[in-house]
Amino acid sequence: MSDELLYINRGLRHKIDECVDNTSFYIKKGERLEKELDTLQAKLDIAVDKFHEIDNWAKAYPLDVFPEPDFRRVRELLEAGGITLDSVSASNMRHAIEGVSNIVSDALKKLEGE
Repeated sequence: MSDELLYINRGLRHKIDECVDNTSFYIKKGERLEKELDTLQAKLDIAVDKFHEIDNWAKAYPLDVFPEPDFRRVRELLEAGGITLDSVSASNMRHAIEGVSNIVSDALKKLEGE
């Protein structure tokens, strides 16, 4: 083989080796990205499940089943018994917010734990 052909052959081998190294690098990088995407998808699934849970909580007391009361009458009856409507409203609000807070806390634990 002539010197010129040997020189070309070495150059081609060098380029082939370079391409193989680059290909290996990008395959490994692609595998890492795929794992990251899987992790992100799992986290998204958790978040979506928790959003559905909150949505269900919000729909738990529909107006057609639990119509709005006459608050003026409710206030009169409660005050006659020594209870304020504000204290009942605050208690109900705390209950609702605590329920949503529990759902969110559970989601955060799952999302941060992964």
